[in-house]
Amino acid sequence: MFWVFHQFKNPGLDIFYRAGLARTPDEFEHAISGLTAPGLSFSYADNKGNIAWWGTGRLPIRPDHVNAKDILDGSSGRDEILGYVPFEKNPRLTNPKSGIIVAANNRPTDQPVGPVRDLAGYWRPSDRAARITELLSQKEKWNLTDLRRVQTDDKTDAAPDMVARHGAHAIACGSDGLRTLTDIERAAYERLNAWDGRNDIGSVGFLTESGIDSEIFHIFFCRSTEIFYKLRKYFTRWARRWI
Repeated sequence: MFWVFHQFKNPGLDIFYRAGLARTPDEFEHAISGLTAPGLSFSYADNKGNIAWWGTGRLPIRPDHVNAKDILDGSSGRDEILGYVPFEKNPRLTNPKSGIIVAANNRPTDQPVGPVRDLAGYWRPSDRAARITELLSQKEKWNLTDLRRVQTDDKTDAAPDMVARHGAHAIACGSDGLRTLTDIERAAYERLNAWDGRNDIGSVGFLTESGIDSEIFHIFFCRSTEIFYKLRKYFTRWARRWI
């Protein structure tokens, strides 16, 4: 088993202590530069108006043929780490012109990071970060009430894509399309297509999409001829529950 954490000294407590004493972006960056693993996202703000963000951790440089999520042959020597990206080349953002930095566990860049062409990781989809950016771009000055609305916003802009991929197309894939649906299934189908992306407790569209999405994980490895009938079964169950 290989983990960067086991390859270097990693004085985590000292790093966080020094970061807490930092008074400038440069001091903060110097403090967190020693973190090797796990990779963490650090945000910074001070009373002088500076804002900044860094992706920390030592990023391995691997041979071009290696997929780090595969099980590799440790005996061949072909899959070994070639080195590490210098911290100075890690993703970062300091005082952007927009005045906005959003970190929502999303992939920070689609550009190469040093010699690493594709920054792999367990990133969350970018729709949450995009929604936060959209809301924060609407004005320059904020009060607590306005920021509370941003914090509790429950809309996803990815709703149309989610419906197309996880709901409507799968449900209506019978030879007769919508004519194969019962009245209650048709009602749920219409609610799903009309979903505005809100995730509040009263949103039938969200509940239907979420239910179907959950069941897809359970039947993902079924043969394609069985998937439609299983989706139909689970869709009916969810429709009866919420319509």
